[in-house]
Amino acid sequence: MPVVNNTQERIDSILDDTPATFEVANNPSADSHYGEWRALHDIGAMQTLFYADIIDIEAAAQGVNPNLVKAIMYVENAHGGIYGYAAENIGIANSIYPMNINPEIWGDLIPSGDFSDPTINIRAGVTLIKRIIDRLDNPSVEQIATLYVGTGFLEVHDYGARVKMVMDNQLWEDPLNYPV
Repeated sequence: MPVVNNTQERIDSILDDTPATFEVANNPSADSHYGEWRALHDIGAMQTLFYADIIDIEAAAQGVNPNLVKAIMYVENAHGGIYGYAAENIGIANSIYPMNINPEIWGDLIPSGDFSDPTINIRAGVTLIKRIIDRLDNPSVEQIATLYVGTGFLEVHDYGARVKMVMDNQLWEDPLNYPV
């Protein structure tokens, strides 16, 4: 299987669903508290809980751990949801919540890619996660999340470490009590 580490080639492999191996090195310096100072826990938790049933269905259909999807959704919403939703509402957003999918990049990921429909948006997010998983040898949560936030990364990003911490602590479970 070809090793693909170029950003656009990775995007093409994911979109075309062609075989490839993506390399993402571990990074012991990745900070799991990345962006914590600006995180709005309640927004991340409430959005994730609101869409939990759709996540569970889509994750089961594609063989993806639903808690990984929930952790990514939590981080996407807690770490920018209020600004992202505002940008979405006035038509200047590059991506669409709840999974923060960029239709200019991922518009061809699934048929009927109306990412403003939350079910389609979550399906696209799960599809993206699944295709990333399929292209990593022994994928870790940190590696998967790193590539979810940016396909060009060659080592685990702070975002990946943050998603791992969120997943381990299931921060979406209690919107009114931020435990970490």
